[in-house]
Amino acid sequence: SLVSISCSYETIVGNVGNTLRREVFDRVQFFRRLVLDDIISHCHKNDSDHDSGTTAIALVDSFSPIQALVVPGNTRCVDFCNRLWNQSKGSIRLYPIRSPTVPKGQERVRIVLHSHNTREQIRYLLRLMKSTLCEMGMITSERTTTSARQFERETSSEESSRLVSRL
Repeated sequence: SLVSISCSYETIVGNVGNTLRREVFDRVQFFRRLVLDDIISHCHKNDSDHDSGTTAIALVDSFSPIQALVVPGNTRCVDFCNRLWNQSKGSIRLYPIRSPTVPKGQERVRIVLHSHNTREQIRYLLRLMKSTLCEMGMITSERTTTSARQFERETSSEESSRLVSRL
C-alpha cells in the first residue's frame, strides 16, 4: 500500500535509516580491523603461488556490509565453510563463491554483516574463522594447538547460542 511505501521511505531517508547505516558501517570497520589483525597477519607466506594463479588468504577490498575472505581453491573454500558450520553447531552458515564464478585461485567466502550484529557476535565469528583456518593449517597462531574442541571449551554452548542467534 502507499502508506507502507511512504513509511519505508521515511525510515530509509530519515534518522532511523541514517543511524542503521552508521551502525552497519561501524561493524564493517570493526570486522575488517579484526580480520586484518587476527587472520591476515597470521597467513602462511608460502600460500601464494604466483605460477598457478593461487593467492594467499586475503580480505577483498570492500567497505560494504558484504565482505569476502579469499580462501583459494574450490575444495578448500567449501571445506572452510563446512568446518565453520560444524564448529558453530549449525548456527553460522557462510557460503563459498567458487570458480568459475570467480577466477581460479580467487575463491572466497561471502560474509554479510548487519546493523543488529553486536561487536561480541563479530568477535565470536572471528574466533571461529581463526580456529577453522588454524585447524586447516592455513594460518599460524600464537596458539598453534587451536582446535574445535579447545574452542568449544573456551565458548560455552549457551554463549554460542546467544551470540549467533542474530548473526
